[in-house]
Amino acid sequence: MPELSSSADLGVDAPSSAAPDPRPASTDWRPGSRPLLVWAAVGLIVAVVAVALGGAAPAPPPPGLPDPGSVAGWSLPLVRLAGHAAALAVVGALLAALLSGLAPRRGLVAGAAVVWVAASVAGLLLGLSEVVARPVGDVLREDLLRFYGWEVSQGRALLLSAGLAALLAVVAPLLRGRTTTAGALLLVLGALTPPLVTGHTASEGSHRLAQVALVAHVLAAVLWVGGLAALALLRRSSGLASAAMRFSPMALGCAIVVGGSGAVSAYLRLEDLEQLWTTGYGALLVGKALALALLVAAGAAHRRRNLAALASGSPQAFRSLAVGEVAVMAAALGLAVALSRTPLG
Repeated sequence: MPELSSSADLGVDAPSSAAPDPRPASTDWRPGSRPLLVWAAVGLIVAVVAVALGGAAPAPPPPGLPDPGSVAGWSLPLVRLAGHAAALAVVGALLAALLSGLAPRRGLVAGAAVVWVAASVAGLLLGLSEVVARPVGDVLREDLLRFYGWEVSQGRALLLSAGLAALLAVVAPLLRGRTTTAGALLLVLGALTPPLVTGHTASEGSHRLAQVALVAHVLAAVLWVGGLAALALLRRSSGLASAAMRFSPMALGCAIVVGGSGAVSAYLRLEDLEQLWTTGYGALLVGKALALALLVAAGAAHRRRNLAALASGSPQAFRSLAVGEVAVMAAALGLAVALSRTPLG
């Protein structure tokens, strides 16, 4: 596959030969925020509805018991959704650069990493509010914060994730070629991992297998969603065609890992197959499985028709389907956020 060597491939104006620009050309996206707004709205609406219908909506405790309030109960899944979206933006920017051979959008990487840090810190405070069953305003005490951040594994994981995301924001202006960009992508995947191994899977019977399955599931999904979202927004069909050809086998591998690891996680969590249609948890699992089936079908359509049309200079079919695919992925992300808070019973 030929390397992209000029900014014109992705719709960036090339510098004049009389005044060469020493800065490396960077990836560029089509103007307009409509796809982003659609994706955000889909993810948010699905998350809220799934939390409410799946049985994870906050409810007042019995009289006499402490109550963290509904603010923490509703805010925590939304904060997690915002953090996931920021991580996806970082992954998309880095993958687009690696697939196109150009430098990443460093400002986007730094800005999304800052949002990710803020979401991690907010998640830590809201998680502490739930652990001690007190309103968010009452947990802003040094002893409670120290206890949760250092003594509780979930708190330590969130602090580590926030620290790695902050490191990414600091080093983002230094990103240039493939080596630094690939290193930043590994840093992102590392920052995503700690909270995954300290959640409900850590207490399950086959917790090691459950942890491995969850980490594989989330990291593969992040690479798949982030990469496809970035491709849907790349500007020129010439750069898009070569990047999409590189991404296609990677997307197929991610889909296989997502499906396989999701099946393993469901097998380990469910005690009986009937729970798929008798519990809110099972209903959300079925919803995610249907979303995966739609995405696999869309990927087959890309490989069968759209990649060839894209290579011949007709990008519209690829872009339209890709935007729709990411909308389905946003819905699946909303389901996943709700699923992480939904009781099995």
